[in-house]
Amino acid sequence: MLFRSGMTVTQGGRHRCWWWVAIAIPVVAVVLFVAGVAVLHSKSFQNYALGKLIQSVDESTGARVRVQSLNVNWHPLAVELYGISAINPAAANKTPLLTTDRLQVSLQIWPLLHHQVQIDSVTIDHPVIFVKTESDGRTNLPTPPQNQQSSSSTMAVQVEHLTINNGLLQYDDRQTPLSAELSGFRTQVDFDHLNNAYKGVVAYDTGRIQTAETRTFEHRAELHFSADAKKCTIESLDVAMMHSRLVVRGELANYSNPEFAGEYQGEVSGQDIAWILKDAALPTGDFALRGKAT
Repeated sequence: MLFRSGMTVTQGGRHRCWWWVAIAIPVVAVVLFVAGVAVLHSKSFQNYALGKLIQSVDESTGARVRVQSLNVNWHPLAVELYGISAINPAAANKTPLLTTDRLQVSLQIWPLLHHQVQIDSVTIDHPVIFVKTESDGRTNLPTPPQNQQSSSSTMAVQVEHLTINNGLLQYDDRQTPLSAELSGFRTQVDFDHLNNAYKGVVAYDTGRIQTAETRTFEHRAELHFSADAKKCTIESLDVAMMHSRLVVRGELANYSNPEFAGEYQGEVSGQDIAWILKDAALPTGDFALRGKAT
């Protein structure tokens, strides 16, 4: 009888032990999860992650990058960077070669475990790019370090959707000389899973170009394209300036040694050309263009 009674107490103790284990495991998991979320949302962790990101970009590009703030949202996963700027520390001109108000990247977590980066969307607000070439040929573009060690690991990156809002490109070549400015620059690119290709549009509202032999003239352009690993199809490239317009369609193949085949059509004003080239002797009539380019 005493033996059976002892066994009963032992079995009861075991039941209570397993019961506490069953309760403790999810409680501890929840506590660890909450603590992890708190750490990941903390300013100290975000500052640490931001510092590591900036260090990596600096070391790989040779530029000096600054970011005012970082914000991470975990459901859905999205990273936002605000007040981005980049300069070439070796350049005489310390004007930033790149600034942008906001960069947002939305991506999925699980593909990272399979060495894949699946980005749902990238949004860039008001990027400003300033490229300058001095009379001696030097530019403000940074030179990546030569001692970068190559890695055998590969990481596949796929971007589902890219949007650029209100971009500005400024180019000043004092060696040519040539200056250019693009404003109202925008891009929207989507990944087409059916054809395993990117499809998108690149456009700007106002472009200004000037050389030593020409007047500054404004124009606008819009490009619709699709591209895969082998070729880029230009569905339409529409360029318009003053009283002239040109539309180009075609296909660009063999990226290593580009080959273009397509067609063009448009209307060109001789008056526009004469004004841009500062040559009043040129004919001022209108010309219709249509042909093939190879």
